[in-house]
Amino acid sequence: MIKKLIVIAAFIVVGLFAFVGCGGNKYHATVRAESYDDAVYFLDGEFLQANRTNGASYTVYEDGEYKSEYCLDENCPKERTFVIGSAKEFEDVFIVTPQEYGVDFESQMLVIYTCTAINVRQVSIKRVSYSSGSLNIKLKTKTPAHGVGDTCQPYQRYMFITMDKLDVTLVTVDYN
Repeated sequence: MIKKLIVIAAFIVVGLFAFVGCGGNKYHATVRAESYDDAVYFLDGEFLQANRTNGASYTVYEDGEYKSEYCLDENCPKERTFVIGSAKEFEDVFIVTPQEYGVDFESQMLVIYTCTAINVRQVSIKRVSYSSGSLNIKLKTKTPAHGVGDTCQPYQRYMFITMDKLDVTLVTVDYN
């Protein structure tokens, strides 16, 4: 009898987690794995230049040599977010086609989040919520076991998030 009660209680707990605890990913949002640090291979150079982030280091070619400089402009934000909802918008920003990149704008949209970062940790989606045109995406980073070996010079990092198409007027990205 006690074994039956334990089994029933276990099924109830598992059922509750399935409906409440995990939250799921009902918008099918995913961070594109190739996106973290290879944006230069996908994005238009003018777009990259116009959307730098404060505190990031950039390599410039000047007087026959490469130099590293920091963007320390107060008018330049530490993070930027863009919503790409059509093939036309995509082509204005990317140097590849939506088909090459694997985005179907009939049913999907792309959120581009960029910020100044100091590590190269893997990023995944923790939570996505949407209400009345407001989209909130919470990202999480995979922390290394020993916490060493992944800190680097500040650089601009891009994250491309493909997800179901929504009518979005405001996007908030929480990246730790």
